Amino acid sequence: TVRWQASRVHAGREAVGALDAGTLRDILRDFAASWLAVIASRTSVALNRIAIADAGSRKSNLGGIVLANGRFAIGERVKPVLEAGRAAGLLAFDDSEAAFRTFFGLVGRDIQIRLLLGDALALDAAEIRSDAARAVEQFLALYGQAKP
Repeated sequence: TVRWQASRVHAGREAVGALDAGTLRDILRDFAASWLAVIASRTSVALNRIAIADAGSRKSNLGGIVLANGRFAIGERVKPVLEAGRAAGLLAFDDSEAAFRTFFGLVGRDIQIRLLLGDALALDAAEIRSDAARAVEQFLALYGQAKP
């Protein structure tokens, strides 16, 4: 179930060959919107709550499974996009992991923790798209650079 949830997050790696500013923005926006939709789903909230409770008990490795097949797997799909953006002169950063963490944080903000704690956030598709676009613009303000 964790792998299936993570597979619903689009990372756009297939489009990195001919990367320009518009394509990069679209790929990042698509990733952000798909990740927000997944983490806001009832399935994801339930899985994460179980994993958190289980991690505290140390009875199994469900938390490790969620990390490996969720956040870490998603990071490995998105970092090549960021690196392609850097290679194309569209992004400037030294460490792709640090850049990914920043992007991930801008996208997720406090949404996931609020949902896990029972906040009744009603994220519709339009709000998710708007949040995703805002996060991408913020990320590009931090790491973007004009192509020479």
